[in-house]
Amino acid sequence: MPPPLPDRYRLEQRLGRDGDVEEWLATDTLLDRPVLIRALGPETTSRRREQFVMSLRGVAGVSHMHLANVYTAAQVEGGAYSVTEWTGGVTMQDRLGGGETMTPEEFITNAAGLAGALAAMHQASVLHGKIDPSAVRFSKAHPAKLGAFGRLPTSADAAADVAALADTLQMCLTGDPVTFTPPSQLVDGISATVDEALAEARSGVLDARGLAAALQAAPNAPKAPERSGGWTWRWLTPALLLLLVAAGLAALGLLLSSGSDSPALFPARPPTSTTPATILSPTITTSTTTPSSTSAVSIVETMVLDPYGDNAEHDRSLPLLTDGDITTSWRTERYFDPLPLIKEGVGVAFAVTGTPVTFRAKAVSDGTTYSLLWAQEIPAEFDGWARIAGGTVAGESISLQLPRRTGGFWLLWLTDLPQQDDGYFTSIGEVEFGS
Repeated sequence: MPPPLPDRYRLEQRLGRDGDVEEWLATDTLLDRPVLIRALGPETTSRRREQFVMSLRGVAGVSHMHLANVYTAAQVEGGAYSVTEWTGGVTMQDRLGGGETMTPEEFITNAAGLAGALAAMHQASVLHGKIDPSAVRFSKAHPAKLGAFGRLPTSADAAADVAALADTLQMCLTGDPVTFTPPSQLVDGISATVDEALAEARSGVLDARGLAAALQAAPNAPKAPERSGGWTWRWLTPALLLLLVAAGLAALGLLLSSGSDSPALFPARPPTSTTPATILSPTITTSTTTPSSTSAVSIVETMVLDPYGDNAEHDRSLPLLTDGDITTSWRTERYFDPLPLIKEGVGVAFAVTGTPVTFRAKAVSDGTTYSLLWAQEIPAEFDGWARIAGGTVAGESISLQLPRRTGGFWLLWLTDLPQQDDGYFTSIGEVEFGS
């Protein structure tokens, strides 16, 4: 149950949990309207409740048609709560779970608006902190709206917010975790302009306002041409086929009715030539193409990267990530508070030879939020890493297509760990880079 709420709010239905936040559909009896109540319970720390309320109060000052309205937020005895607009419908995560994606028409209509909503937040110096498909609520009757405010943040700045939104929009469109196959190659009716906009937002070239403008400029999904209701030459096709069949049968009948000496059945044999045939020598083509060779891809070194901690994270277990045995695993330290409240993240770096094109992590704890980063050398400052992809683990695995990067270091950076029976931690069974 949520903490004590003002009497004006009547709880109607529990919707579930969003991390450490409990969600309820309720009625504001004073204004006679449905509202969404998000609440933190007594198990949360006072620091977490303060962060929740401050986040909601920041969003409350921003207005945009693709942003869920925040009505109030407060700390109370035994927790904290917020009251926001109930937009109806379901989250995009719910739709994707049911096998339904945004159609090209829905995407073109809503994607630029969601980017515009995020731009309005950033203009007011407010970060969302954790955008994914479950933060977007969408119904057929209303525009898609960005919500799920007050989550434990995994984005530390506006650029990370924009990259997370780009990942989310691509997942809403394709239904799959973000890969490097452009959406226009997966979904009919999406132009290459969308590919470029999402890629530039993900790499930090575009801010939220720039992403909104780029998506707004994308051409609308083309409609299939309508067939004319008038007369068409195609109507003659069956008749012509019947005439050809009839002509063929008539010709066959004429042949069969001819006499045995008929030239139609026994055509004259051409005179036999006494000139010997000339046998041509075969033409031999010599290929000068040299088979291409690719360097073998292998992990030559594995190391913990913990720049915001003590630079140690079960280092002795690191060899278990590459021992070929999925039943053995490396795991993070066990934390007693959510990781974003302690530090910005922790990770494992891999020195890789060759040019990998795939990355796989197996037996990963569900609910882990991650980014995959790359650098030619381990940079002195964390900002020197280039973000390649990211998301939240579902199905205990991560599978990514990689852009061409030869050699260097790949960093699996963990920014949020799932809550388990005895704390917050993540375990990983096996990591592979493939060619």
